[in-house]
Amino acid sequence: MKTRLLMAVLALTAAAVVFAPAAGSAAAARDGGARGGPRSGMAPLAARASAITAQHSGVTAALSGVSFSSGTSGWAVGAGGTVVSTVNGGKTWKRQRSGITNVALTAVDSLGSKKAWAVSDAGDVLRTANGGTSWSRGSWSGTHPAMFFALDFVDGTHGWIAGLETRPILQNSSALTASTTDGGRGWTSRMPLETEARLGMVCLSVDFVSAQVGYALINNQDGESRIYRSDDGGATWNEVLPTVADTLRDLSFSDVAHGWAAGRNNEGAVVFRTVDGGATWDSIQLGVGDGLEAAQAVGAATLWVCGDNGFLGYTADGGETWNGGRVTSGDLNDISFVTARSGWAAGEGGTILRIKL
Repeated sequence: MKTRLLMAVLALTAAAVVFAPAAGSAAAARDGGARGGPRSGMAPLAARASAITAQHSGVTAALSGVSFSSGTSGWAVGAGGTVVSTVNGGKTWKRQRSGITNVALTAVDSLGSKKAWAVSDAGDVLRTANGGTSWSRGSWSGTHPAMFFALDFVDGTHGWIAGLETRPILQNSSALTASTTDGGRGWTSRMPLETEARLGMVCLSVDFVSAQVGYALINNQDGESRIYRSDDGGATWNEVLPTVADTLRDLSFSDVAHGWAAGRNNEGAVVFRTVDGGATWDSIQLGVGDGLEAAQAVGAATLWVCGDNGFLGYTADGGETWNGGRVTSGDLNDISFVTARSGWAAGEGGTILRIKL
């Protein structure tokens, strides 16, 4: 979903594999260092056929975000202002009224069974405190039209949204983050880059591990990526991954030190990994042609990813080996895991998959 939306903006069943990917340093990637392919053959994603099951969402709209805060309570959002929710782990899903019908909701985050937030590609910021019975709009203080693609809350008051500002006079866009300290009622613009450097860029992902420490992923018009870290709640940002040619789409940290970024390059799916808070990074080429759209870290060693053509995969040993494959026909745009072996994925055509290994 992020890829299809951003191509226009910045320009102004299943076969499965278990593989040991080739790894290299981020410095080697920036210098054009070679990456290898997989070193082992084909095998199922999971031994049990019931490990991945389709759930009936009740909608056909493309879903771009999914969030579970427990094994029972969750939301998914997507095109046409679509919001669906469940209170029983996805056995049944119920459509909710977001108050938006003509734009796409691009991301959702939730805390417990009552509180959730969502953002749109038209600059809307929505919140609910009653399980979705009603949704209200927050107030964003930006001076230019915005498009949001990501959000993250660490508690009921501290949250961040990310995307871009459009600059019609300059015929360009600039990367944007904003933060709230009142649960999403009001938002303050936070810029990872100086104004001149932000032109032609978009902030695709933001992930905070506390009210102070967080990370932001930025892409430029050429699909190149860089990552920033903030230690003061997003007031200031420092670059921790200088520009790489890989088009990274999402990042996820399990704690201050351990984090990942996922995306694609000319060789297919790629992830970057840090174990020291972004001071150093390793790149890992997964050896599959499908690009990655979303990632979620669950502890220091486990990462789940999903992406194009229904690809779903994970590592449980810090990236040494991976299980993965195409588990559905359409693209998967987001994932949400409550434990290392229990989660959900959402994507095209209202698809919601339950994963339980």
